[in-house]
Amino acid sequence: MKRNKIKSIKNPEDIKKMTLSELEETCIEMRDFLVKEIPKTGGHLASNLGVVELTTAIHKVFNSPEDKILFDVGHQSYIHKILTGRIKGFKKLRKYKGMSGFLDIEESEHDAFGGSHAGTSLSAAYGILEAQKKQNKKNYVVAVVGDGALTAGMAWEAINNLGGKPYPLIIILNDNEMSISPNVGMVNKLLTKFRMAKTYRKTLRKTSDILEKSQSSKKLGLMLSKIKDGIRNFFFKEGALFESFGFRYFGPMDGHNLKEMIEVLKLSKNVQDRPVLLHVLTKKGKGDPKSEKNPVKRHGVAPKSLSKTPSFSKVFADSLIELGEKDENILALTAAMSEGTGLEAFRKKFPARFFDVGISEQHAVTASAAMALSGMKPVCAIYSTFLQRGYDQVVHDAMLQNAHVVFAMDRSGIVGGDGSSAQGLYDISYLRCLPNMIVSAAKDGPAIKELLECGLYRNNQPFAIRYPRGSVPQTSNRAKRNLTVGKGEIIQKGTDVAILAIGPSIYSAIKAAKELEKEKINCFIADPIWVKPLDKELIKKAAKTKRILTIEEHSEIGGLRSAVLESLQEQNLMNQTKIRSIAISDKIIKHGSQDVYRKKFGLDEKGIYNKIKEMLDG
Repeated sequence: MKRNKIKSIKNPEDIKKMTLSELEETCIEMRDFLVKEIPKTGGHLASNLGVVELTTAIHKVFNSPEDKILFDVGHQSYIHKILTGRIKGFKKLRKYKGMSGFLDIEESEHDAFGGSHAGTSLSAAYGILEAQKKQNKKNYVVAVVGDGALTAGMAWEAINNLGGKPYPLIIILNDNEMSISPNVGMVNKLLTKFRMAKTYRKTLRKTSDILEKSQSSKKLGLMLSKIKDGIRNFFFKEGALFESFGFRYFGPMDGHNLKEMIEVLKLSKNVQDRPVLLHVLTKKGKGDPKSEKNPVKRHGVAPKSLSKTPSFSKVFADSLIELGEKDENILALTAAMSEGTGLEAFRKKFPARFFDVGISEQHAVTASAAMALSGMKPVCAIYSTFLQRGYDQVVHDAMLQNAHVVFAMDRSGIVGGDGSSAQGLYDISYLRCLPNMIVSAAKDGPAIKELLECGLYRNNQPFAIRYPRGSVPQTSNRAKRNLTVGKGEIIQKGTDVAILAIGPSIYSAIKAAKELEKEKINCFIADPIWVKPLDKELIKKAAKTKRILTIEEHSEIGGLRSAVLESLQEQNLMNQTKIRSIAISDKIIKHGSQDVYRKKFGLDEKGIYNKIKEMLDG
């Protein structure tokens, strides 16, 4: 087969015509393509290298889009995209108006269900299957689920509904012993037992052969069935977990053996009485020595950063370590994001005070609340988008009990290439409405430590710190602030217009103000710091200019602008104040670089300058 064959693939029908050797050559070509191209645009490399043969086998056996193929999380769908005719899209993968790095129902009819949060695919499968029943359809649903997703409670809720019913469903458990960071908990330990049980499989196969031959004797068949159960329980004290939920279990299988994968998928289609769970073993980063050696670092790759400052995540972790060295009551929790949040460094320093609970944000929040109520100082580090998954626990377990938990909300604001499902644009809205909740925003690196200290030692309520993805601004070692909850900071005084900006946007505002000074326009600039409780005196001082511009990397609904408007109304200052805002419009924000979107919404220096000129001219 000639190279560049993959560029001619228009849809999955093209690979159905291929021989096994041609398919194997196609897999080699696709793997080489990913290793070469993904570092150019950025994207999820290691996870996709691990599912090349598996995804190829799925499209060889099943008929997309009639059969629905779901990928839990969706970041391991690159081979699926190639095999459904989207290879040209990789030139603008994760770029503005380019191809998504996840499944996207608007992008292709082969993407049956979108999203990027873990643990959702099995619930989606259940919904599709039940809808098909009402429509008298019997198409197969194939759900590829990573072993990390089985630490998500939602996955087990779906398993509980799916088991034991005659659904045309094949769940493929892609077991690479990793989610992003190594997996944790009893689910991982149980799967390890499955991986090791080659002897079990051989013994069970022989017993099954005997059972098939003994159907003429019910008595003998019953006895041998009990023997079979005894063999299973000998190897797995928990019992055959998935079969006990009503699934037909096959595995573990070699997910890189293309021939074997095709054969077992064909056999799985013949199971009529219950769903199938196929346990597949893969190697994250397969075929790329760098990715195989360090699958966590190569989980997501990106073009080399030119920034000379550390990331907000690193500053957060370093600050927490520094505080942790002085206070043994400080605990750190995360939900399968020890690397992303920077807490891997804390884990190495204080392993007994670090807790990675897996992809279980609900559990992380409630555990944090209980730790706080038990006299400890928990810091729960979760991406803004993932804290949404634990919102009921924030309300029920932290807020209602006024538990002293510090929530470190990483990736607040525009996240970049990960797109709509990962944007951190709603956290102020969903937290500000809660009694007892303190909501703050860090403008730079030093602010991270200042807010951590304030949250841990000058506060006794649920306390949220939001900070963005990316590098901290250059601050020239500014003076440390001893923050007080509810007290903002005036950066400079002015009389023509007041700028109230939270987060790193304050630095763009300062630059814009310097340009306006050249035109004799004097700006009052303040960092409110606290969106709740808002500094009312600060708002009163800003209102003296008669014009207020709020700036936030957050939805325009429910954030800083809303808080300022409420404060102006409460203080009877609305009629004398013209207020405008720069924020994220009330629409879904897809993938694209942070710089592109900040420019689009006017959050950059030029956008702020133009907005103020518009206010003064209007």
